Amino acid sequence: MNIQYFIFTLVFAISLTNCVSSISREAPKKRFFSIEADAGKIKKSTAVKFSKLRINKLKINSNYEGKEFIYRKDLDFESDYYNQFLTSPPTNITEQVITWINESRLSEVITNRMSSSDSNLLLEGNINLLYADFSGGKIYSILEIEFYLSDNAKDQVVFKKVYSKKILATDKDTARTSRTTSRAASRPARRAGSST
Repeated sequence: MNIQYFIFTLVFAISLTNCVSSISREAPKKRFFSIEADAGKIKKSTAVKFSKLRINKLKINSNYEGKEFIYRKDLDFESDYYNQFLTSPPTNITEQVITWINESRLSEVITNRMSSSDSNLLLEGNINLLYADFSGGKIYSILEIEFYLSDNAKDQVVFKKVYSKKILATDKDTARTSRTTSRAASRPARRAGSST
């Protein structure tokens, strides 16, 4: 048997085996995550600070408005099709802010209805940053939210603050990175409740 023919046959057989094994592998599955405030760390207010508070849905920087996780790698950003938020980040975080304020008893009535005219106080905000940073040797969850509290009766902003958090993730596992992002989200909410 010709040695070249034997090598060709062997290489062809190996390539066929690789094709079959790659076809038979399971395709990656989508995984869904949710940002949740740590309810165990909510400080209960001893007195109601606002009788009625309206909360508008948070806005978000257009770079992070999709459901896919965003990763920073050096100067590049990329989205992860297989790891996503269950709901859009503005909806998810707005719901957590409402839950946080309800649980902390800072306000008697909280509404996120846009047409509510029975409340003079309005809480709005913008999510400026929301991504996992792989650009250094370690992985960080990055979150920055800017909150505004307006008194419509006085037509002025009575409170404005930017909350930012950078939390080290323990490893590259997406679930742990998501939990780190949740921790980052709960810390600004906790401080927002105690700062007003």
